[in-house]
Order: sequence, then structure tokens, then C-alpha cells
Amino acid sequence: MLNNQPFNDLPWQYFPKPQINHRPPIFNYGFPLVVPELEHIAHEAGILKPEEPLTGGNIMTILVQAMRYLEGECGLLREEFLSVAGCYSRTVRFVLMLKANYNVKHIPPEKLERIIQLLGKYFPGKTPQWYLDPDITEDQYRDFTIPGLVFLLLLTSGS
Repeated sequence: MLNNQPFNDLPWQYFPKPQINHRPPIFNYGFPLVVPELEHIAHEAGILKPEEPLTGGNIMTILVQAMRYLEGECGLLREEFLSVAGCYSRTVRFVLMLKANYNVKHIPPEKLERIIQLLGKYFPGKTPQWYLDPDITEDQYRDFTIPGLVFLLLLTSGS
């Protein structure tokens, strides 16, 4: 699990099934958010002047303003929002999260593809992927396995 992520498509084993107490770790789906992309968004939005750099002193303010700007660009309503989530990955630390494998209210599924296309101009050449949430560092998830019984129940439940 740790070595194979981020995933382009999340394996079915990592979607929770509360009715049979199958609770895999949290995965966040989104674009990897690194300083150059955040800086590009901030410049595009006019939050930072063209010659102004992103620094440790202004990054949190810029991040909040950039998320509000992107929400406006995507036409999201107040209850539909973009958020930044940490991730447990060797390549990135933060993800512009679009959804999670657990039922978290974010972008409605019917809007998701359009939002991904709109955000593509800020993340050229990248597509959203599934990243492990930092909660994976908790011991309970460290060696997450799918017991044989859960596997059989998932197969027989038709999901």
C-alpha cells in the first residue's frame, strides 16, 4: 500500500464498507500541491505580484486566498469547497483535495470532471491521484490488511 501509492484509480479494497466493519485508511484524491503550483495560482489570481515570491511568512495567507480564488473559478457553492490535505507520500506533502475514500462533503460527483478540467490549467501535465492521508502513521493502519472474511463478504455483497 505505501509503496504503490499514489494511485490513479483507488483499488476497491480501500473503499470503506461500514456494514461489515471494513475501515481502510483514509485516501485523499486530488492534485499534488507544491510551491511552484501554489505560486502560479497566486500570480494568476493577482494575489502575488509577478515579482513577489511565495515565502514562509506569507504562505498560509496566500494558500487560503488561492483556495477561495479557485473555488470562484470553478463555480463552487459555499458548501462545495476545495481544501488542502496532508498526505503520506514520498513525493509530495500536500494535496488539493477533491474527494476522499470516506464520505466527506466536498465536490459533488456530477461536478467533479468539470472541476478537474478547470483546475488542469493550474496543474499542467498532472492529473489527480489518490494519496494516503497522514493518519496512516498511526499504528492501527501501519500494516493494514484485508482479512479473508472481509474479502469474501465484499465479493458476495456485489460491490
